[in-house]
Amino acid sequence: MKHSKFKEFTGFTIILIITLIKNIINQSIPIYDNLIKKDCPSNLLKCVNSGICVDNYNKCPTPMNCGNELKKVNQYTCSKTDTFFESIKCPEYTCWNNQCVSDLNECPTMISCPPGYNKCHDNSCVINLDQCPKYMSCPKFIPVRCPNGDCRRNLEDCPSLIKCPENRPILCNDNSCKSTSLDCLFSAENTKCTGKSMVRCG
Repeated sequence: MKHSKFKEFTGFTIILIITLIKNIINQSIPIYDNLIKKDCPSNLLKCVNSGICVDNYNKCPTPMNCGNELKKVNQYTCSKTDTFFESIKCPEYTCWNNQCVSDLNECPTMISCPPGYNKCHDNSCVINLDQCPKYMSCPKFIPVRCPNGDCRRNLEDCPSLIKCPENRPILCNDNSCKSTSLDCLFSAENTKCTGKSMVRCG
């Protein structure tokens, strides 16, 4: 009798677990879908790691990798704190650099690294994160980190960014536009710092 009840209880538990898993899966699909496609027009795809809207996943820029010691506070900034992050809500579309636009084609191009490379906090491209230059905080009187790495009092004071043409849509970290991220290999190797104490200029 006890064995029968145990068998019945076990069967009910299995059914309950299966039902729960199905519900989680069914709920997670639209959530994931929204994370990928949110803010992108129907004719564009959203890059998973950077949030950029593109017409081809090959155009997805390299996401900034802050490593274990820094916090990633937005798509272009690593920091030891996140107190200076300015959150902007745009009426239509918000570019990766917090710029408001009515057409995503107006957004500037985010810097990419060659395949197999990581993008450091200063847009350096390195194979291993321990090759990234030493992080330098912005001083208190200009606490906001601009998308190009400069420090300013607020985002409005940041310099203009580059928009690469359609035939050369990839922006390398030397500010040159290329056809593919593989073409950024020369730029990556010739713009990285040779010592941890060095600071890369924009």
